[in-house]
Amino acid sequence: MRKTESEAETMEWASEFAGNLRSGDVVALTGELGTGKTQVVKGICDRFGCLEMVSSPTFTIINEYVTPEITIKHVDLFRLEESARMFETGFFDLFDGHGIVLVEWAEKVYDCLPLPYWHVSLEHGLRPWERVIKWKRVVKSPAREERRKQA
Repeated sequence: MRKTESEAETMEWASEFAGNLRSGDVVALTGELGTGKTQVVKGICDRFGCLEMVSSPTFTIINEYVTPEITIKHVDLFRLEESARMFETGFFDLFDGHGIVLVEWAEKVYDCLPLPYWHVSLEHGLRPWERVIKWKRVVKSPAREERRKQA
């Protein structure tokens, strides 16, 4: 767990965290509106030398950033109301093992994410500018295991 006290500190944490990421990795970003999910994306992109302006693809759903080291695929599912629409967006094509996929509002699609993946959760802290960041590597899904048992 890490607490940050500014957007710059959140981006700095994300840049450090990005040292764990390799091509084929998926990062599920969760948290309420305004907790800093896009700041995490910016920090990760910065770590890999992205020169483009990084912004949340709220309406386009997917942005792609090509850096000198790797391609970063940034997905924002905030406006996605039906999981069936994911097929139309090309969401599943992103998991081709090339590049890093960063998914904002990933709680909408946990069961669709390829295992293993990184889960980064952001929460508002006690002070208005404070953020609490927690992260872990998810290697199995209890919901998927339960469905397998029932099948």
